[in-house]
Amino acid sequence: MTAVVAGLLLAGCGGAAAGQEQQQAVNEPVEGTVTRVEVDSDAGALRLVAGEKASVEQDLRWTGDARPQVEQKVDGGVLRVTVRCPDQGGDRCQAGLVVTAPASSSALVDLRAGGIEVQGLTGALDLTSSAGEVSATGAGPGDVRARSSAGAVELTFAAAAADVTAESSAGGVEIRVPVGPAYEVTAETSAGSTEVGVPDQPGADHRITAKSSAGGVSVLPAR
Repeated sequence: MTAVVAGLLLAGCGGAAAGQEQQQAVNEPVEGTVTRVEVDSDAGALRLVAGEKASVEQDLRWTGDARPQVEQKVDGGVLRVTVRCPDQGGDRCQAGLVVTAPASSSALVDLRAGGIEVQGLTGALDLTSSAGEVSATGAGPGDVRARSSAGAVELTFAAAAADVTAESSAGGVEIRVPVGPAYEVTAETSAGSTEVGVPDQPGADHRITAKSSAGGVSVLPAR
């Protein structure tokens, strides 16, 4: 199933002046079984949350001819969502997304114009933002890689993952993990302090790498 969101404008927006912001809220149904989510966007932030029924909610805002184009499809259990803006769209083109998927789903996210927030997904996560913070709560036991070049990275695990990597070039990094399992921890920063509040055991089955070039780094027990 492929859906390209072009749709009608909200009532009253059809005759909007070229410089006036227009807005459309779209709740696009998702057909078929979803086991993985892939989001590639250059137009806004993403919330990815666990839920029984998969869906994609879109908050589209634009001026002039800079309307964001959103395409979604499900193929082989993979829900792919792509957002693109016209050339020179810039701040005139924004598309905030809220994607719901089963808790066991894995995810691959690459955003170039917003932050990433993940809630309750336990599968493997690969999260990259070049324009905002990255956070995940209730993660694990799937492996997690999280990177931001424009904000902090905060990860909280409900179950220990075998391999966790968190990196930021423009903010701090905080990782909170369950008490009990042994962890091999690498915590490094070039512009702040480091704090490791869990036992660091070389060769442990659970590996954590946390690095920042612009803030503090901490690996602590989950609250």
